[in-house]
Amino acid sequence: MEVRYQFFEEHNLLIHKFFGEFSIEHYEKYIDISTAQHIDVRKIQKIFTDLRDLDDSPLPDKIENLVDNLLRIREKVKMKSIKNIFLVNKPLATAIVSLYQDKQLSRGFDYKICSTLKYAIHYLGLNYTEKEMEHILQNLKYKI
Repeated sequence: MEVRYQFFEEHNLLIHKFFGEFSIEHYEKYIDISTAQHIDVRKIQKIFTDLRDLDDSPLPDKIENLVDNLLRIREKVKMKSIKNIFLVNKPLATAIVSLYQDKQLSRGFDYKICSTLKYAIHYLGLNYTEKEMEHILQNLKYKI
């Protein structure tokens, strides 16, 4: 798995894009490195999570265990309430994010799932065209 990401301070926006076969170990490494080196989580108000390039292959772990691990890793990052949009286009990612979102919503987080770039831009209140946002997503500064 590969993660590309960048924090846009003018919008208090973190954008991250995931590629390949999902790995909980790599995700945890990404969280640890990015928050230690490149991202001041206290400034984040919005997160754009692009999962369209994740493989839709079966996972070695049960989905419930994966969601619990995602929640455990997320707890490592102390953030106030944020808006987070998950852009998905495959059934497995949609199912996992739905379960994850349900648990986070009960904690007061504002998470949404969508399948269009247009809705993601609108939900986060960004002033980008779809073409501009695709360009940003293809040119994120950091990679793990």
